[in-house]
Amino acid sequence: MQDNFLSDAHEVDPLVKILKMAYELECWEKVIFISDKLLTEAEKVYRSPVRFSKLRKLDRPIAYYFGYSYLMKGSALQKLKQYDKAKECIKKYENLDWLGDDCAESKKVISDFKFFAHANTLTLDILIGSIDKLPEYTAFLLDHPDEILSGLITILEAALDYSIVVDKEINLLMPYIKDFNAYNNHMDCTDYLSFYFLLSIYRIKHQEYHGSINLILHILNILSTSDKIGYDGCFKKAVATFEAFRSHATQDQLKEYQAIQKTISEGVVKNEESAAFSFIGDWNSK
Repeated sequence: MQDNFLSDAHEVDPLVKILKMAYELECWEKVIFISDKLLTEAEKVYRSPVRFSKLRKLDRPIAYYFGYSYLMKGSALQKLKQYDKAKECIKKYENLDWLGDDCAESKKVISDFKFFAHANTLTLDILIGSIDKLPEYTAFLLDHPDEILSGLITILEAALDYSIVVDKEINLLMPYIKDFNAYNNHMDCTDYLSFYFLLSIYRIKHQEYHGSINLILHILNILSTSDKIGYDGCFKKAVATFEAFRSHATQDQLKEYQAIQKTISEGVVKNEESAAFSFIGDWNSK
């Protein structure tokens, strides 16, 4: 009976993992749904008459689950361009002191979410067109280099939506972008590819076709040689963009594009041959 009474505490940490997976897959409606579920389960733990027994079964302080559910829901709403609703989520995790957990680990979690709230408020300001906040946002990014990659995506999205010139900001922040292979998780790699794709579209919008095509080729070169998987969407968008603006490509750019296609084709054939030999080997061993 007691184990069953504590069962909801066991659901919280698995929900965090599922939520991360949904976010990586860019399933924004599912992210919202799972975020709400996580919040419900966290509230059950917090309001339980045997709260302290349940809290001991969690991997992190209870503040983390409240903050993370609102953070992820707000991020999904931002991706869906529902900015007002995203701002409401920020208000929820901006101050989690009301949870009343004074342990050092919990204080650190609460402080982290205050930082995320500040960063995401600035992000939303830019996305809704408050261009006067761009200098403040750029300064914030320079003070926090780990935020620069996602910050550049925000700046480019605003530039495309509101037809503004952000060359100065790009030149200031781009030197902080690492090599693709220096990023170890899927979300950072996706952001890297998204940044270069948005930058290529920004260049096209300003009729800088040569530079834009070079950026597209950069993306395709990475995806044709990297052993990282799960970026088919990025690849398809890059190919479609190159084909749409093929007439602006130089002979050297066309040759590079053909070389990339050859590399990809050889890789596909090699993988198919490996799969066939593996199948034959398995069959012969029976």
